[in-house]
Amino acid sequence: MVFDPKLEQVNVKRLMIYSLIPIVSIYAMWRIQKFWKITLILIPFAIVDRLLTAAMTQNPSSEIGPLDFISLFFLGISIIVTVLLVKHYAGKYNEKIMNGKFN
Repeated sequence: MVFDPKLEQVNVKRLMIYSLIPIVSIYAMWRIQKFWKITLILIPFAIVDRLLTAAMTQNPSSEIGPLDFISLFFLGISIIVTVLLVKHYAGKYNEKIMNGKFN
């Protein structure tokens, strides 16, 4: 396809740094051709975050502070998971390129 990246080895550390930044992580996931897989893994984190936030807003005695903490907590978890998944899949991507077993 036109938008597929070149079949060459990637710098794993550089992609890990890219995946720390939420918007730039899209490029890191696209570069190793695992965008949809990692996105589907991260969707449950977003759902749990929204459900907890909705449950806390239903309780009128709750303050806004815990809501911010929950959102920041799940943002941090999703960034950590993204970094680890990009590291894992970038290593596998490089192995496929080296072995010539890429589609």
